[in-house]
Amino acid sequence: MVPRRILLIDDEGPSREALAHMLSLEGHEVQVTSPDVAQALVEEFGPDTVVYDADHAHERMRIVVDQIEAASTHRRLIALGTSPVTGEQRPSGKRVELPRPVNLEELRRTLRES
Repeated sequence: MVPRRILLIDDEGPSREALAHMLSLEGHEVQVTSPDVAQALVEEFGPDTVVYDADHAHERMRIVVDQIEAASTHRRLIALGTSPVTGEQRPSGKRVELPRPVNLEELRRTLRES
């Protein structure tokens, strides 16, 4: 698998840290952040992949994710949510939705294919 530069946007500390640790063990460079400072970190860190909490109720999350998507044609977005939809591609092909709890094999496959 090609190592990725992954920005993980999530406010839930323990689950966010566990996922970041797993992704780091897989050889990816991972930065974690909250929605409030994500945009600045996108510009500073320059991730090729953004993994975020799609269930986050804060309006700032939706705004930041839409800005990230609009700003880059090559950046992949992976939405983690409680929706029963798995692996659904948005028409742009840039955003993939995966269910929570995170299936690590499905996440690995998604990272390989992006």
